[in-house]
Formats: sequence, C-alpha cells, structure tokens
Amino acid sequence: MSKEETPKKRRGRAGKSVLGGRGTLYSPTEAKPRWQCAIQDPVTLKRRIFSAKTQDDVIAKARHALGDWDPAEQTRVERPPTLQEAFDAWLTDNLSSWSDRTPQVYRSRFKSHLSHLADTPVTQVSTSDLKGIALDTSREQARRVRTIVRAIFDSTERWHSRPGSVYADAVLLPDSRSADAPLTVQSTQIPNNDWINGVVDCAWSTFQVHPAKSFKGDTIDPVTGEHSKWDEAIFTDPLLHQHALMLGMPIDNPAVKRRGIPRHYNNVEQRQRDQTQELASRMRQIALAHTLGAGAGLRVGEVYALRVWHLFHPWTNNTSRLVDLAMHEPSPREIMEGYELEGTEDMGGLLMPGWTGKIEVCEQISAPSTGPQQISLPKMGKIRQALALPFLYPAWDSSSRPLRELLIEATKRHEYTYDYFNPYDGNQPLWKMSAYDAVLLWKAGFTPVSLLIHDRLRELWLQSGRNLKVFKNMLLLPTRNPARGDGPSVRWPSRWPYPKEIPFGNYQNPKNIAHRFTNPLFDWVSEVTDNWPGYHAWGGDRKGFVHHSTRHWYCSATLHHKISLPVISRSAGHKSPAFTLQRYASSMPTEEFGLE
Repeated sequence: MSKEETPKKRRGRAGKSVLGGRGTLYSPTEAKPRWQCAIQDPVTLKRRIFSAKTQDDVIAKARHALGDWDPAEQTRVERPPTLQEAFDAWLTDNLSSWSDRTPQVYRSRFKSHLSHLADTPVTQVSTSDLKGIALDTSREQARRVRTIVRAIFDSTERWHSRPGSVYADAVLLPDSRSADAPLTVQSTQIPNNDWINGVVDCAWSTFQVHPAKSFKGDTIDPVTGEHSKWDEAIFTDPLLHQHALMLGMPIDNPAVKRRGIPRHYNNVEQRQRDQTQELASRMRQIALAHTLGAGAGLRVGEVYALRVWHLFHPWTNNTSRLVDLAMHEPSPREIMEGYELEGTEDMGGLLMPGWTGKIEVCEQISAPSTGPQQISLPKMGKIRQALALPFLYPAWDSSSRPLRELLIEATKRHEYTYDYFNPYDGNQPLWKMSAYDAVLLWKAGFTPVSLLIHDRLRELWLQSGRNLKVFKNMLLLPTRNPARGDGPSVRWPSRWPYPKEIPFGNYQNPKNIAHRFTNPLFDWVSEVTDNWPGYHAWGGDRKGFVHHSTRHWYCSATLHHKISLPVISRSAGHKSPAFTLQRYASSMPTEEFGLE
C-alpha cells in the first residue's frame, strides 16, 4: 500500500462520536487491531490519536488529554502511591495553614507507628494491617495516628474507592472509651482555691520566709535552707495544713535536690549558701509560672516563652518611663532579706504603675519528641491579649461573688487601711496598690498577681544592669545559664516578626521543668491539702494536677465569679464563647439557673 493510499483509507474508516462530540472512536480492524480515539488537542489545537487494547482504556486516555478527570482512568494509567508518598503529599498541601511544629508532630507519629508500611501501595493496605499499630502509646497519640491514616486514605480514595474513615476507625485506641476526655471539663479535673493558692504559698516558703504568712520568729538556715520552725508534728492536725505549706517543701524532696559540689571548691559553705538562694529564686519562678496559668489562663508553652515586653505591649516612650519607675520599687522580699535602698529607690510608691494585667500572647515554646525546641505562634495561630486577675480568688470563699465584693468583705473584717488600694471605688482599678497594700491583702488570702510579677521583674532588672533596652527582651523565666555554642537551641519559623536575641539564659524546656520541679511541688501540695484530680485525669504514671489544670481553674473560676463570657473566651484564646461555655458549663453559678 502506497503512502498516498493510507489517508484515504483512514478517512473512509467508520467512526463513532464520543465524549460529547469532542472525540471520534474507531473500532479495531484487521489492519488496526487496537481501539483508537481521535481528538483535537485543547492546547495545540492539533489532531491527536490515541490507541489502547480496550474501548474504555482509549476513551480514558482521551479524557485525560482533554483535561477531564476520570477515576477509572486514573486507576489504570497511574501507579497508586505508597503510604509514605501519600503522607508527604498531605503534609505539603497543608504546610501553609499549620504552625511549624504541627508537621513535626505528624512526622514523628508516622515514623513511630506507620514506618513499617511506608513503602506499601495504598491499594495493598488492609484494615487488619492497622488494628494494633497504636496500642503501645497514649490514647491522645493514638488519635493522632488515626488522623494521619484518615488523611492518607481520604486523599487516595480514587485508587481504593473507600473513605479514609474506614481505615482510621480500624486503628484501635488503647484503654477504654472512658479514658477519652469529655468535651465538658469535669469538676474533678479542676483544682480548688485551696490548692491553687497553696502552690504559690508553698513555693514562696521553700528555702525562704514567706513575706506575708510566715511563722512568727521563723528563720532560714542559709546553708541547709531549713526553717527554724519546721516540726513534723504540725502535719498530724489536718486543720493546720495551711501552716504546713508556709514551711515550704521538705528539703529531701526531689524538686529541691541540690547539685553536687566539685572537689576543687575551697569554700563549700559559701557554695551551699549560693545554692540555697538559687533554689529559692527557682521556686519563686515556678510559683510565677503557676500564677500565670491560674491568674491569666496561659498554657505552659506560652508561659515559658514570655519576655518582659509581652507584659508592656505596645512598648512606647511612656511605657519605658513607667517601667523604669516601677523597677525602682524594691519588693518586700528584698527588704526582708536586708536589701538597702539605692539612689532614687523608694518603698511605698505604686506597684507596677499603669499596668492593668494585659499580657500579649504571641509566642510559645514547645518540645517535640526529637530535635530542638520549637518557637511558634500560640495554638491555632491565635495571637491574643490575655487578661490577668489582680488577685487569685481566696481559699476561704466558695461563693460566686465578684472579686471586688470579696475584697470589700476582707477589708471590713480585718479593718485594713491602705496606701492606695480602694475596693469601695468602683471606678478605681483593683491593680492600683502599693507593695504594702499587696502584702496586707496576701495575708487575708488574696494572692497578689502583680506583686509576684514585680518581684520577678526586679530580679531581671538588676541582672540587666538596669538597662531598659536589655531588660525589654529578657525572658521572664529563662534557664540559669545561656545557651551553649552559637545561640539558643531552638528553631524559629523562617519568617518571624519578633526579636530572636536572648540577653541572658535560654528557653526552658517545659517538659523538663514539669518533671524536675512542678510535678513534685503539685503532688506535695495535693498531699497536704488532700486535693487530687479524678482518677481518669491523665495517662501514664502521673496522678496529680498539671499546669493545664491551672488554665482549667482560670476559665472555671472567672466564669463562676460572673466575669463576662466573651471576655473569658477572648482572654483564653478559645475559638468562640460557645466553646468556652460548653467546656466549663458546670462552673456557672447555680443562681443563674434559678437553683438558689
């Protein structure tokens, strides 16, 4: 057959219109044993002819060339991805909407629980392969594995034709269903006022004399840190547990374990004195971290990422003036320890003038299971302004009265006379007080949030050499020593709008702090006050409260004492007031429902 005859025979070959007239289908012939389909290429506008063994296959190829999506065609002409490929594609698709730490968490879960299936095509994975993959972890982590599995198989449904939920539901969760935390936070998971205030008092009495509630005549051995009034008999009377907390933690508790002293130290006693002061400062810092959770609802990662400027945002020239003025006011603790006033320093001025409890929450520190700590935006990327309480609600009150009413009652009961504080004036903020006023109210059971913050700021102020520029960027609760090597062993997002330089110390690891200090302190106070969470509160070996318990207390206590629901929700960083109410509905005052 000549070349001239070929197009004539092709033109005379019978064809059938398909794909809505956009293609012509040709049946196999003796000369052309394969099915063929001719289309006009939508990009080049030239004629293209496809061939395949079956009619469905050739039409699928034509659909693909025309830009149509056809599940059957995809299944035949593309190789199904492996679990690893589908997982990587899912991460890539969501990186822009996640914080930097989220993909690290998912990668860690995939590596620990799905890596043995990483090279398996999704079409070859059965639900039986997934049943026991997460039984060796916590229930919370197992649910993350479920999230990964669901995402992988949802995105590859065109190959296996089953929704991702079928595969995710096959992943068994450890423990029983009762281990799942309900949406509403149960009252057994929220510590009482006695415990919340007791943690602060106990920490401020460890290796030091409490500035407001110390025993008369009590002193501290500067070498051992022991209280002169320590008496084991005091713990035999349950009514005296508050007094027991004023003697601090037992010095043999792991939380206050001293470091060893190298042999080359000549003055061992001075080294021990320095350790006593260092541990006392550490316990005050733990108390402040606890107070920021209970008094402002901050998550633990948000607390340990706080810098000085976060408490004074926006930082203006007037802010600098007020901060400088505030830092010239020594704390009552310093005076008790024999501090002598210098220069323009004075006792009796306003405590934290101009500050009304607003905290800019725009950073958090988290510790992934592998790699360096991660700096990121707060949870869900929500930058917010948290509102701290002027005082923690006292242990002696169980009513739902507003804080101002409780302060008026205490003022009348004790016949207090203040420098600046005036709870009777509804137009005057409860933050306006002197250090003397704060100590007076602390004696009455109102833990003063601003005094605890001021005391810590004074430590940092003196450490900075009274340099405002240095002071501004200091971490509120840093490590004892600066980072080794080239800088902080943390990872920032590639585009980070806030300062990265740390003048002193480094970011603390919240997990290490909890293990080393916080958990033993919390358990000791629970033992003394006999206030423990419900049996199903936390997994693992921990049976006591954790830092997040203080956030539960903040939300429930403020709601119980009739602070505006939208204000609480916005301060806590919840997605909506409805979510806040659903989580803490049990904390609503009973009179709101007509029950009293």
